Amino acid sequence: MKVNYTTKGFTLVEIMVSIAIFTIIITVGIGALLSVITSYRASEKEKEVHDSLNYVLESMTREIRLGKDYYASADSDGTDEGSISDGIGDSLGFNASDNRGYVVYYIDDGVLMVRRSGATNAQNGVQALSDDGQIIIEGIRFTVIGTDPLSTPNYNQPLVWIQLQATAIGEDTRETTVQTLVSQRTLDA
Repeated sequence: MKVNYTTKGFTLVEIMVSIAIFTIIITVGIGALLSVITSYRASEKEKEVHDSLNYVLESMTREIRLGKDYYASADSDGTDEGSISDGIGDSLGFNASDNRGYVVYYIDDGVLMVRRSGATNAQNGVQALSDDGQIIIEGIRFTVIGTDPLSTPNYNQPLVWIQLQATAIGEDTRETTVQTLVSQRTLDA
């Protein structure tokens, strides 16, 4: 009687080849996972910047829209209250409505600041609009157009164009620039 021995299983070479292929696939997969995690962190930082800038712009535009007598390149201490002129500058002064007095927006050490003076309520003083723990304001530019005095009306609305550059705190961040155009709500006549 003849006995037939059949061996089933893998040879040592087959096992080594399969382990090598598995190692290559895992290495590529981990590299892709690390790339996705890095991209996610960068997008989270950009989202922080955009959220902060959205808050800053919304706060500023609401108050600027209701203001009057805009002045580009205003002094951060508010000493130029009452000055009115078109121009381009890194600060903006104007007379706010609803008893908020004279308002100046400016940057101080990477933080966007607002100074209110002459108000009849408790809002006088300096406040930070941005958080230097999250973002650094690299630059701001206010362009003021149409601030002709009421004695020579041109029937054009005064406009303030705001450009804001900021970066997130941390490594591997990009500078983000946002801009908006604000028009005075009341007619210039």
